[in-house]
Amino acid sequence: MNVSFRTRAIVGRNVGQIIINAVEEEAADQVVLGWEGAKSRREHVFGSVIDPVVERAPCDVTLLNLADESAGTPIALAGPGPHAPVAARRAHEFATMDGTTPTLLNVQQPTDDEAVTEDALIARGEAMIDDIAARAGLETDQYETAVRIDADIADAIMGVVNEYETVCVGVSEKGTVSKALFGSIAERVGSEADGNVAMVRGPYETHRTVKEALLERLERVLTTDSDSADT
Repeated sequence: MNVSFRTRAIVGRNVGQIIINAVEEEAADQVVLGWEGAKSRREHVFGSVIDPVVERAPCDVTLLNLADESAGTPIALAGPGPHAPVAARRAHEFATMDGTTPTLLNVQQPTDDEAVTEDALIARGEAMIDDIAARAGLETDQYETAVRIDADIADAIMGVVNEYETVCVGVSEKGTVSKALFGSIAERVGSEADGNVAMVRGPYETHRTVKEALLERLERVLTTDSDSADT
């Protein structure tokens, strides 16, 4: 990929917290993690390592479930979610790897209001896509638009995304991991998409109580002491 990098090997028991610590130490813009896909609603949603990173990492988070080594032509969901611009930007980044142009998809539901025509719904969807693309920092020639009209938004999305090699979707909302994935369109994409899946969220500040901050600090100290003892 013609990029420079360096490696770090860190020993510790709480891998999720170690990743968060490293992200903070490196002042990273994004953390990228491999992910096996949505399979269980039990103790963990994404996984015991990934869950705390999704919840607490202060930067962009991208979870990748790769079905193919090629990004091909990516598609991003351009809906009302807070992380839609991040999904659009990630789709563009993936597209540059294969010299393709990403598609931004928006689905509009039909209405009983006769004054709202199909053309009006399409125009509304395209306006939303353009707004999301602008917030993602994309120029108009850096993406294609696709607007579908369907009463069932999730079914419409799944009918389109499987035509593409890679789909980028923002997790539903800030909050607990369970809210971020399950019971949402993101869950269906993660479970049913045929190609590569990238679950993304943008950065946000973690609002911790004093007690939580002290416990986290203590955990870091204990991890450091344990590492020194093991050495």
